[in-house]
Amino acid sequence: MIHFAIVVLVLLVTGCATLPPELDGAVADLRVQEVRLEPARFEGQRVRWGGTIVYVENRADSTLVEMVARELDGTGRPVESDVSQGRFIARFDRFLEPEIYAPGRLLTVTGPLAGTTAGQIGDFPYDFPVVEVTASRLWQPLPMRRGYYDYDPFYSPWRPWPYYAHPWYYP
Repeated sequence: MIHFAIVVLVLLVTGCATLPPELDGAVADLRVQEVRLEPARFEGQRVRWGGTIVYVENRADSTLVEMVARELDGTGRPVESDVSQGRFIARFDRFLEPEIYAPGRLLTVTGPLAGTTAGQIGDFPYDFPVVEVTASRLWQPLPMRRGYYDYDPFYSPWRPWPYYAHPWYYP
């Protein structure tokens, strides 16, 4: 009986954090900063990077997406935080609609590294690692969290103060 419970628990835990099929596959565990320091050493290695879209530039034969790199969670979704791993360019071999791939959206890409390209962030010169995208996932925004009163165990829409907390709970 205990063995059965352990097997069920392991299946539940491993089934909760899986990558989408388009992002699955073997990738090198590389950080953006590592590649910026020695781009020739890592060229051609397949990576899975993600982050926040900063800028989209459509060209005649490709689209360049500048991104702020973020850590990925178990599902491959970028973690929304104030921690950045640097910036990189995701190069797509097709047109991307800039209104859909808008600044601030979260995107995860996989593909081989194709060296770096020189650019600027403001007036600061910056060498962007380039990923030749073979697969990607544009993430839907998470729903906004509602106010703290929704977590009040005594919340009732019929009480006379529905939109602020009890003063004795939240000093």
